[in-house]
Amino acid sequence: MADCSKAVGSMCFGPYELLLDSEELRKDGNRLKLSGQAIQVLVVLANNRGKLVTREELQQRLWPGATCGDFEHGLNAAVNRLRETLGDSATDPTYIETVPRRGYRFIARVDQVPNTTDSTVPNNTAELHCQHAANMRSDLAQSADELATDLSRQSVALTQPRTSRRTPILVAVIPLCVAIGLMAWSTRRNAKVRWARHDVLPEIVRLADADRFDDAYRLAQQVQPLIPDDPLLAEQMRGISRRAIIESDPAGGEIFYRPYGRSGEPWRPLGKAPVESKVPRGLMHWKIEMAGRETAEDVGPGPFAQEFRGQFTLFDPNHVPPGMVRIASSDEPFHIFMPGLEHLPEVRLPDYWIDRHEVTNRSFKRFVDEGGYRRPELWQEPFVKDGRPLTFEMAMAHFRDTTGRPGPAGWEMSTYPAGQDDYPVGGVSWYEAAAFARWAGKSLPTIYHWARAADLRLSGDVVPASNADGKSLRAVGATGGITRGGTTDMAGNVKEWVSNSTGSKRYILGGAWNEPVYMFTNWDVQSPFLRHPNSGIRCIKVDRPEDLSPALTAIIHTPSRDVRNMKPVSSAVFEAWRSLYSFDHGNLKVQVEFVDDTSPDWRMEKVSYAAAYGDERVIAYLFLPKNAEPPYQVMIGFSGGNIFYEHSSATTTDFDRFNFIMRSGRAFLYPIYKSTFERRDATKDDTPNMTAAYRDHMIMWSKDFGRSVDYLESRSDIAKDRIGYIGLSTGLAPVFLATEPRLSLGVVYMGGFYLQPSLPEADAVNFAPHVKTPVLMLNGRFDYFFPTASSQETLFEFFGTPPEHKRRVVYEASHNIPRNEMIKEVVNWIEKYWGPPTPRY
Repeated sequence: MADCSKAVGSMCFGPYELLLDSEELRKDGNRLKLSGQAIQVLVVLANNRGKLVTREELQQRLWPGATCGDFEHGLNAAVNRLRETLGDSATDPTYIETVPRRGYRFIARVDQVPNTTDSTVPNNTAELHCQHAANMRSDLAQSADELATDLSRQSVALTQPRTSRRTPILVAVIPLCVAIGLMAWSTRRNAKVRWARHDVLPEIVRLADADRFDDAYRLAQQVQPLIPDDPLLAEQMRGISRRAIIESDPAGGEIFYRPYGRSGEPWRPLGKAPVESKVPRGLMHWKIEMAGRETAEDVGPGPFAQEFRGQFTLFDPNHVPPGMVRIASSDEPFHIFMPGLEHLPEVRLPDYWIDRHEVTNRSFKRFVDEGGYRRPELWQEPFVKDGRPLTFEMAMAHFRDTTGRPGPAGWEMSTYPAGQDDYPVGGVSWYEAAAFARWAGKSLPTIYHWARAADLRLSGDVVPASNADGKSLRAVGATGGITRGGTTDMAGNVKEWVSNSTGSKRYILGGAWNEPVYMFTNWDVQSPFLRHPNSGIRCIKVDRPEDLSPALTAIIHTPSRDVRNMKPVSSAVFEAWRSLYSFDHGNLKVQVEFVDDTSPDWRMEKVSYAAAYGDERVIAYLFLPKNAEPPYQVMIGFSGGNIFYEHSSATTTDFDRFNFIMRSGRAFLYPIYKSTFERRDATKDDTPNMTAAYRDHMIMWSKDFGRSVDYLESRSDIAKDRIGYIGLSTGLAPVFLATEPRLSLGVVYMGGFYLQPSLPEADAVNFAPHVKTPVLMLNGRFDYFFPTASSQETLFEFFGTPPEHKRRVVYEASHNIPRNEMIKEVVNWIEKYWGPPTPRY
């Protein structure tokens, strides 16, 4: 214990001395680096030693006026800093004890305590370590084993012949000892269960909300044997894990994986194929090995996949083209994921080989040295420039280096700069790329082959790991940007020519090191004579000539719609169209289907009410928070994508995306819209088209939304002036926000304008200027559904909301924004306009 005998206005605990007036912490006479809110929290706790200091008291005293998000962040940082400085532990505290869901208590013995004022601190869970949980499980197992051994020994002793008059005493004592042992073991186990539920579970939630799925999953694995039936743990496991089903041909391949982007970490064994197992959610890098076979790699699954199915063929090394990897297509038709090209039909895409790396200077030099520019048979495509055909000799005059010799645009004397052997070749036209591919016995990829290997759905992980930072060109494979099959640099470095044309131009894909990062997910078309330094090559090799079918090599027309150049209709025309979306607010005929009150955080009511059309009924799930008092603020949700192909709302995990709303003290309504879940029909998604059927569905979706507002207004426990909209991965927000005047705020989460057109009376472009409510937009810079410039920014500009009441936040992500960032922005936005909910104590 530190010496406090000469200190006035101080208190001592362990080796520490806390000076209250100056708010200093000393150890062995030396001042420790602890200041700001951390030291203030310590003073409050120490002044209330042995007493519970609630989160609310801490917020009122130390964070007055702060938003919920700022308070939580500040408190977490302060307590983490305190525990780090004191060498304390959340699981085995010496100084600061966590009281789950309530606050903190200072538990150390204190010497020489002066009179002080009362204070308080909020709840914060310190960083836990998986090894601690592993040791806990080991101790528990050991305790059980020891107990079993003791019981066995006592049983043996009882069966031995009596040799002493002490036997009756032993017979009486042994059951007592056994009972005491059982009680001790049970007490110890119950303590570990409390630790798992009160300390570890909040940490798992925090890690999951920060998208640290691997860390959360490994921690959850450690405590699952202790609390296997805990509903919150089950909810978290649904969100942080995925099923992996992996097969190899031949069977028996050794399967390894690790989280994407962690190339410095060791591979984790999963077993021999075939394997079905749980793995952490998130993008994984896979490797399958077998003696005498070529190692196979892949990455997956995508951010919204519910499982990963991998089928790996392990080839004889003698049958693998040098420098190429195998891309396996499933038996399902392939549909391209590229903004503006979603209209392209599904195609059959047989398995093929693709260059692992972009073509290097060294490889292209061989083509030059072997007379590639002098061999007309390699240049089979007609040369057409500015609408005028060219002869072979005339065309070759365009393909010279800086010294007039044959070669890429940036070379000198038909060679590349020294030291750049393994850099990707650049400065080549589409014609040169096609000739090189033919010389190499390969082909240029079609847009389908390129997109299948690049898999733009993975852009949020791939782009940050690739050479797309605008600094300089790099050697092939130098970054961690790995895509399907183990390909590298499909994002950034140099962009890559593909075979398809549109008019007189050719597609070139992937973006380059010196282009905007979102170009990985966008298509580009250029003159086939373009020889920019960032124009490069990657080749494919098919098994049979017929695998390059006409459907794959066909002309691909670029979309004609550019939203940026569109002009919305006049207000008079819009008002006439708005009448299509009006309906009679008649009898709802509400029915309560069932109630689920098992969650510690919310009560769920499944209800149905009359739709505004036909004889149909709208099903809806209403979640009411248990930590707030009515009347409740409420958000109404609309999700994109999965709601159209999942068959039952009873089994969906989509609710989990919105559970932070209830935990923030707000209600949440999840309607089952026309064409979704149990109400599905021939409409497969909300992507626009020019049919009257799509327009009619847009109107029905809007009416379902309006009837949901009717239902909320019919309830006495809902704040009728605090009803908002939150849309996830959809472009329908402008329609809902413009046609429903009872909304007081909106959140557009990973949304934008669709690039596909629809009939004008259903086109969101014509609705956005009539939105006046406060709107928050959250987007990923690499979004492959809603491109940054042509979709996200344009929607934000078109919104008619006053500039001071609309906000857009862009993350270095794709179509999956970090959850903790999303929660912070959404909750802060709600509190800005509605204020905090009324807490329930």
